[in-house]
Amino acid sequence: MAHIDAILSAAMEDWNETTNHAALRCPPMIFPLPKGQESNAAEFAIILKMDHDGDTVVYSPIPLPHLENQ
Repeated sequence: MAHIDAILSAAMEDWNETTNHAALRCPPMIFPLPKGQESNAAEFAIILKMDHDGDTVVYSPIPLPHLENQ
């Protein structure tokens, strides 16, 4: 849980700096990214959604190129 808290704190700090403390539409959403069958471990990513226009930002320690703007 401390690892998830650290990731969430970093995401919220960046969110507040880059969006000028924009309101969130919903609480932060946290989801696991499996590292593989051999380790039975996971990394965690955070999704933040802006209230006024629905823009969504994903903070992930693993690159997710399919979610990047094109």
